[in-house]
Amino acid sequence: MKRFFIVMVYINSYSTFWKEKELLYFVLALALMGQSVDSTDVSILAAFRGFSSHDGFLRVAVFDSPEFWPEDKDNALLALTFPVDGDVVTIDLSELSPGYYAIAAFHDKDGDAVFDRGLFGVPKERYGFSNGARSSTGPPDYEDALFLVTDEPLELEIVLE
Repeated sequence: MKRFFIVMVYINSYSTFWKEKELLYFVLALALMGQSVDSTDVSILAAFRGFSSHDGFLRVAVFDSPEFWPEDKDNALLALTFPVDGDVVTIDLSELSPGYYAIAAFHDKDGDAVFDRGLFGVPKERYGFSNGARSSTGPPDYEDALFLVTDEPLELEIVLE
């Protein structure tokens, strides 16, 4: 959610000079209205690749702390679902405020909203993390998946493996 500020100026004088300044301040206040002070108005796009088919859904969880990383999507900042209808699924994350985030995603091929695992917990569905973070056993560390949102446009690519 965006917060906007309004500049209000009160000048307690009736001289012509101050009236002109009041008008100038009023025009400046109108120009400043709509300027965001705590979220970005820039493009933040994440492209996901590496789907095993065009079936099912892309499940994406965006985290802003390591506390529930990466599997507790119910406590993620954002939990998003998109149909897989091509080789690449691109999503818009422009609602994120400046700060550090990490993404965990998987291709829910069977559409059951569960990250399926086989024998010994080996994943049966493709998955990926921001920054290309990987680990030889288990999920990568939160810090390895972090990316920074600033006031500059950002394009992320996450390859599901």
